[in-house]
Amino acid sequence: MYLAQLSDPESTEYSVDCYFDISGAKKDDVDLAVAGMVHYHEILHSRYAQSNGEPVRLVTDEYPTIRWTTASSFEEAKERSIRKRRPFSLKSVPVRFTGYELPDNRILLHMDIHHIAFDGRSVMIWQHELFDRLQGRDIPPQPDLSARTQDMHAHEAGTAFYRELFSDGVPSHEMPLKGPRLATHPGADKELAVSITEEELAQLSTAAKSCGVSTFSFLLAGMSIVLGIYCDSEDVTLGFPVDMRNKDERDMCGMFINTAIVRLKPQSGKSLPDYLAEVA
Repeated sequence: MYLAQLSDPESTEYSVDCYFDISGAKKDDVDLAVAGMVHYHEILHSRYAQSNGEPVRLVTDEYPTIRWTTASSFEEAKERSIRKRRPFSLKSVPVRFTGYELPDNRILLHMDIHHIAFDGRSVMIWQHELFDRLQGRDIPPQPDLSARTQDMHAHEAGTAFYRELFSDGVPSHEMPLKGPRLATHPGADKELAVSITEEELAQLSTAAKSCGVSTFSFLLAGMSIVLGIYCDSEDVTLGFPVDMRNKDERDMCGMFINTAIVRLKPQSGKSLPDYLAEVA
């Protein structure tokens, strides 16, 4: 994400918009809660630079505050925030706050933050902590990541798993092409959306449950079968994003995403129930 933003400074591709609808709180209360959270979460007062040609994160004393304005409705505030969206320079902190005072004693807090500093779990952490602070609840201290040493023994089981998984090498396959590959793909810069109805999702979940696996495992198995057909292979390697927080970091905002690799073998001789169990 750092390199992508550097290569296209005007891009807002990795900008994440978060909206929090607050009732019954005053501006001062929201200011105080957000200030406490910005100080509390190191990632919100950090910036990015390079040291010896390598990207690094630098903790700063730059603490962003809320810019206040008014709006007649939630919809108007959201539309204005989208219209005013601008790219981030990662030389500064990657977050902006705008507070909209709405009718009926409501406040809409808009947080515009770069994905380099926030993952999906961070949004949930922020939401719960914001309302805890507004209601005066105590917030436990954060672990000091800079003081933590890496315990390599904790990863021995995982390392052994992957060594066994790829003991015969890493398979490499590409989907077959018709004709030469074009320099610029005709589908580049186009957004492709696939919609699934609530009814279809319920059917998938029911089917997965009847097979004794999660919906994720069910879909992963289906994807591997389709990719195996396209690549003419019964050995498929896939990567998917996972939250890498350990138990001490469950309430810490940041970007803790890494890629987990899974090797699946959708072989024609396997029954579907057996393959689903293997994938799970």
